[in-house]
Amino acid sequence: GHVLSSVDLCDASIDSKAILCLKPHVSLGLETLDLTSTQLCDEGLAYLVGMLESSPTPICQTLKLKHCQITEIGGLCLQLSKLTALTELDLSHNCLGSDGARRLANVLPKSHLLRIDLRGSDLSSEGVDALKFALGDAKLVEELWVDAMEVGFDNVGRAPVNLRTDDIDAFRSAM
Repeated sequence: GHVLSSVDLCDASIDSKAILCLKPHVSLGLETLDLTSTQLCDEGLAYLVGMLESSPTPICQTLKLKHCQITEIGGLCLQLSKLTALTELDLSHNCLGSDGARRLANVLPKSHLLRIDLRGSDLSSEGVDALKFALGDAKLVEELWVDAMEVGFDNVGRAPVNLRTDDIDAFRSAM
C-alpha cells in the first residue's frame, strides 16, 4: 500500500479522539504531521504521544501543534528523548506557561530537537530563563523561538527571538 510521508490537517475540524484515525499512518512512519489550529487539546496530545511512543520505527521529523489548545505537555516531554527522529517541534500559540517551559527545559538536553517554536505560549520570564539555562546542555538545538517581550525586549512587542543566539530577526519560515 501507499505510505504517507506527510499529513497536513491544518485547520481541520477534528477533536482529540479523531487523532486515533492517524494510528495506521503514524505506525508506518511520517516525516511531517501538521495539526495546526485543530482542537487537539491535552487529551488529543496524550493520544498522539501514545501513538508516537508505540511506533516500531522512528517517526515524525516535524510535528506542528500550533494553536491546538494545549496546556499540558508533560507526557510529550517524557517521550522527547525516545523520539529520535523528531527534530522540529512547533508548540506556538498554546497556553504552556512557565510550568510547560520548565518541563521542556528539563528534557531538552536529552532530545534530538533542532528547532522549537514556543512563540505566543505565555512562558513567563521564569520559563524563558529555564529554557535559556537548558540550552547550555542542549547542544543540538539551533533555534528556540519565543516572544521578544518574554526575554525583556519590550520595545519590539511580539517579535520572535531565537534564544540560542538572542537574535531578533525575521522568523525563518522553515517551521
